Amino acid sequence: MSAAVRWRRDPSWLAVACVALAILIAFLAGPLATTFARSFQGADGGFGFEGYVKFFASRGYRDVFWNTLIVGAVVTATSMAVGGALAVLVARCRFAFAPWVAALPLVTLVIPDVVVAAAWTLILGRQGIVNLWLEPFGVELPTLYSWWGLVFVMTLNSYVYSFVMIFVGLKAVDRSLEEAALSLGRPLARVLAGVTLPLVLPSIFGGALVTFTHVIGSFGIPAILGAKIPVLAVKAYNEFVSELGGNPQMQTVMASLLVMLGVAMLAIQKTVVERRQFQMESGRAPEAIRIRGPAAMLAAASVVVVVVLSLAPAVVALVTAFTPARGPVLNYGGFTTAHMAVALQKAPQPLYNSRSTSS
Repeated sequence: MSAAVRWRRDPSWLAVACVALAILIAFLAGPLATTFARSFQGADGGFGFEGYVKFFASRGYRDVFWNTLIVGAVVTATSMAVGGALAVLVARCRFAFAPWVAALPLVTLVIPDVVVAAAWTLILGRQGIVNLWLEPFGVELPTLYSWWGLVFVMTLNSYVYSFVMIFVGLKAVDRSLEEAALSLGRPLARVLAGVTLPLVLPSIFGGALVTFTHVIGSFGIPAILGAKIPVLAVKAYNEFVSELGGNPQMQTVMASLLVMLGVAMLAIQKTVVERRQFQMESGRAPEAIRIRGPAAMLAAASVVVVVVLSLAPAVVALVTAFTPARGPVLNYGGFTTAHMAVALQKAPQPLYNSRSTSS
C-alpha cells in the first residue's frame, strides 16, 4: 500500500507530517536559508561574494578557518581512536569493569562544555590541583591554554559519540558471517579486516561525522581554553558582541562556513559509505571473548583511566561547589554550603531560565 493511499485512509498521519514539516521549515530550514542569504548581502544592500572574498583575503580570518579544520580533524581522529578502542574492548571482550564502560561515559553527554572546560582548569591549570601537587618537586605542567590542552579536553568531551556508534555497529554484526570466514581457514586478523571492518564501516564514518560536526560547532571549551587558538564558532560570537560593533556580514559568513563544513563532511561520509552497503538479516550477536592475565589487567586499567578522566570534570565541579574559598584560592578539604546559598539567593534567575528552557 502506497503512502498516499494510507494518508487518504487515515488523514491524521498527513496532519502529523505537515506539522513536522512546518516545524522543520520554521526552526531549521528558514534560519539556515536566511543566514546563508545574508552572507552574500553587503553593507550597501547589494548581493555578491564580497564577504567571502574579505574572509579569505584576511590572514586573521584564514587562520580562524584553518584552526577550525585542524581542531576538528585532530579531535575527531583522537576521539575515534579512544572511542573505537573502548567500543572494541566492551563489545568483543569480557573483563573486569567492562559492563561499566557502556554506561559511565554517557555521563559526559549531560555535562555542559563550559563546566568541562572550567573543571579542567581547576585540575590542570597553572594553579590547578595537579600543579599544586607537583610544585614541591619543581615540576609544572605545560599550560592548558594551548593546542594540547584544547585537543585533550575536547577529546574527552567528544569520544563518547564515536564510542556509542561503533559499539552499536559491532553489536549488530551477525556472528555467522565471521564464523563462516573462520571455518574456511581465514586467520582472525584477515576476518576482522575483510569481514568485520566493512560491516562496521558505516558506523565508523557515522561516528566521525557526528564527532566532527560537534567539535567544529563547539563554543564553550574553545572560548575558555582556546584564547590563543580562535575558531569559527568563537570568532562569530565575538563579532556579534563586539563593543565596536561587529560586521553582520562576516558573522553570517562564518556561520555559513560552519554549516558548509558539516555538509561537506556529510557528503564525504555518504559517498564513502554508499559504495560499501551491506544488508544483514538479524542473527546472533558476536560472542564476547573472555580475556585473562596481563591482557585483562591492561584492558581494565585502560577502561578505568578513560572513565575516570571522563567523570573528573563532574566530580571536581561538585566538590568545588562545596569547598571553602578565600578570594580565588580554594581550600580543598573543607566544606561549606555558602557558595550554594549565594547561587540560590542572588542568582535564581539563571537557574530558573535553565530549567525553563530544558523543560
